[in-house]
Amino acid sequence: MRFTESEFVGVITLYEKMYREEDQIIRALDINPEWVPGEWISNYYNMIRDMCDFSEEDYTVLDFYCDELDFGKEWTPGRYLVDGEDVSLENPYDLWAAITG
Repeated sequence: MRFTESEFVGVITLYEKMYREEDQIIRALDINPEWVPGEWISNYYNMIRDMCDFSEEDYTVLDFYCDELDFGKEWTPGRYLVDGEDVSLENPYDLWAAITG
C-alpha cells in the first residue's frame, strides 16, 4: 500500500465525488455511460488500484465497496463477511481497515 490511511480515504472520497458528478452529467445529457470523456474516471480508479499494490482479494473488496455497496451506502450487517465474521464497509475508513487488516 503506497497510500497512508488519510491519503487512501481522500482518494476514495474523491473517486466517489467524481463518479457521482459524472452520473449527473450522463443523466442530464441523456447519453451512454460509455462516453469517451468518461474514461478519466476509469483511469483514476485504475490509478488507485495500482497505487495500492492490491492482492486479488483486495481488488474484490474495493470493487464490492464501490459498485455493490454504492460506496458503503448500501452496507448492512452481514453483507460482507471475513472468516464468518461481519466486517463493516460503511465508509472509506472501514474499507481501509478491511484492506489493511
